[in-house]
Amino acid sequence: MRPIGVIKIGTSHTAMLAALELSAPLIRRGRLIDLRDPSTWNTLTQTMTEYTRLMEDLGVHFGVVSGGEALRENGLLRQHIQDLRLPFWPVSPILEGRLTWLAVRSEIPDISTIIDVGGGSTEVVTEQAVYSLAVGATRVPQEMQWPPLGGRGGTTALVGGTASALEMLAGEPVISRERLLSLLNSILLDDGEPIVLKNLNAARQRLVVGGSRVIRALLEVLDSPRFVMAHRGFLEGLWLAASLGKARRL
Repeated sequence: MRPIGVIKIGTSHTAMLAALELSAPLIRRGRLIDLRDPSTWNTLTQTMTEYTRLMEDLGVHFGVVSGGEALRENGLLRQHIQDLRLPFWPVSPILEGRLTWLAVRSEIPDISTIIDVGGGSTEVVTEQAVYSLAVGATRVPQEMQWPPLGGRGGTTALVGGTASALEMLAGEPVISRERLLSLLNSILLDDGEPIVLKNLNAARQRLVVGGSRVIRALLEVLDSPRFVMAHRGFLEGLWLAASLGKARRL
């Protein structure tokens, strides 16, 4: 069995993962790159070159490259990625949500809803539906039509960088609704740099504040009593798809 490698290109965060088995990664890397600014695309190219070299050094010769809202919305950025001659796989919002669902459920089977807050979009996934919302950590509109999620109950998994920050603040991966609201309010209390996020750099702080606004707004239409911070997401979903036949020569 050969190791498989994947690269996920997000609006604000680009990451890679290589593994023989998802439970035991050979390598995982991530870098904040704001792809809304075309001047950062050379940094993205350098990062992807670095990631593919790292994978090759580990004997990873097959994989896939994909991304979410940033690539779906920006044709020039999508062409920039395709020009790198890597095995690019365009995915729809529905497929992105389903891959995230499979990855999170492989880690935490007992969940009813997933909220994946990205830089440019947020996917809300249930067993029956995927809602892809044009709102994220880098764009939080004043008004938003949220999906009809009330009445589901059960446990909700939070995915992404904001979830990681919330777990850091809580000191545990599973928290109650009341505890989550308290943490979100502590992050959003100050207009400037939140004191509770002092251990994060300025760029990461801005993303966590934006992501916290999205989650707090979603709580108004979601009545889950319990939340778990997932350690798997779209990146791991890409790896599952690659291992099941989507991988191509890097």
